Amino acid sequence: FPDKWPNAYKVVQRMNLTNLDVAQFAMYVDIDGMEPEDAAAKWLVDNADRVNAWVG
Repeated sequence: FPDKWPNAYKVVQRMNLTNLDVAQFAMYVDIDGMEPEDAAAKWLVDNADRVNAWVG
């Protein structure tokens, strides 16, 4: 993986999801009734600073 896709590997190494992050996503889907794709898009927008740090 790191040899074939070094940039993707760097992103994955930087990623860090907390239990609260996973719970927030689950809440969007299970309680708010969002589709997983919409929940992911909302999470990405709400956490843009963190995501931008991951993709560097």
